[in-house]
Amino acid sequence: MEAVILVAGCSRRMQTENFKGHKALLDVGNYSFLGRLLHQCLEYNISKITLVVGCKAELIREHVLNLGIKVEIIENPDFENDTNIKSMQLALSKVTGRSNLLILEGDVYITDYGFKKISESFKEGSSTWITKGDFNKDQYGGVLLEKNNIVKDILIVEDYSEKLKKYKKLTGIMTISKDQIPVFSKFINDYISDKINCYYLQPWIDHLDKLECKNLDLNGEEISSCNTYDEYEELIKTLEGSKVNVCLEEVSKLIPIEETIKERENYLFKKISMEKVWVNPVVVSIENNFILDGHHRFQVSKMLNLKKIPVVKLNYSKVKIWSLRQEFECNQKAVTQYVKSGKLYPNKTVKHDFKIKIPKCNFLIDQLS
Repeated sequence: MEAVILVAGCSRRMQTENFKGHKALLDVGNYSFLGRLLHQCLEYNISKITLVVGCKAELIREHVLNLGIKVEIIENPDFENDTNIKSMQLALSKVTGRSNLLILEGDVYITDYGFKKISESFKEGSSTWITKGDFNKDQYGGVLLEKNNIVKDILIVEDYSEKLKKYKKLTGIMTISKDQIPVFSKFINDYISDKINCYYLQPWIDHLDKLECKNLDLNGEEISSCNTYDEYEELIKTLEGSKVNVCLEEVSKLIPIEETIKERENYLFKKISMEKVWVNPVVVSIENNFILDGHHRFQVSKMLNLKKIPVVKLNYSKVKIWSLRQEFECNQKAVTQYVKSGKLYPNKTVKHDFKIKIPKCNFLIDQLS
């Protein structure tokens, strides 16, 4: 499976006196918008990720390098004038076309459970446009009309009107079936011969009869995007609705539930050793100190001979759980029994959706020794 992430735009509506950066790099928990999407792609075995950069490209490159995630980066030299159709053309020129393609805009926040739904539709093989509920009076941009999940109409609008009340609000996410990639690429190339100041979805809109597609509708809790800094602050308030505290816990009391990847351990060991600061707490269950997120950081703590590490404790019964592997059933009871039998799941098997922002911390490594 392959994915394309578009982050070339300048996000001019997001810029304020206090914020002059790239909105894909804004913090939404332990990761940025972009970092979160990249990690979600890896969890669902998306093996090839293409990133299209433009505005503040060096910041994006440095951020990805620090994440230690392998991606192919393409630079859009026309990002100042391009709406996003040129970025799409560049991205499509690099995909193999041997598998279905996931398209993501780099400033979208998706819950882990929402990404699971997208991944499932991705595997079905049909091209799919992702929406986030009914179009309403506070919205504008791309909208979609469907019947029995088949897309019947797509529009780009400047504001709401009553004739659009049956439409759904588009997000910056879609999947393209491998059979439709060359067809869509041709339409994109035809448009770019005339202009680049249009959205990449415009060629699809104009050739909807030749590019049959479905609709997957996620609710507003599962997916969000921000066009202004005020909207970003509202998203953060929502994620912080149930605040949690960081505390220190003895490393010897923490119980892993999954195996780790040595390469990732070594990368984090070098990074934390060099920075000499611990910034991301490990997430554990209140009931039994099972590690829910942060297995590689836990292994690093043992490599550094730390006595305690920062953790966030959550009630396991309130955490949504599912399996990333068909051969394992994952729920609270099944995971508890499996781990208490002395076994570890393979890496990236048990998936948890916390639905809250996990706070960062700032502990010197010397404090934890």
